[in-house]
Amino acid sequence: MTVEQIMEELKPEKPVSRDTIYEYFKKLGIRPVGQFRQRPQQYPDDAATVIRSALGLPANSKRR
Repeated sequence: MTVEQIMEELKPEKPVSRDTIYEYFKKLGIRPVGQFRQRPQQYPDDAATVIRSALGLPANSKRR
């Protein structure tokens, strides 16, 4: 997942900025996967779920 995909997945519950996503990555120990300096950087597929659970939000809610 890219940062944009993670932001889009979190958007219905909690809109967040790119800077906030990077703060969550640092706080939760989420590291990029793949090669160093790969663009766009890829993060684990469960990164949005990990952030969501750390914020106390439902694991897989998809509000519309």
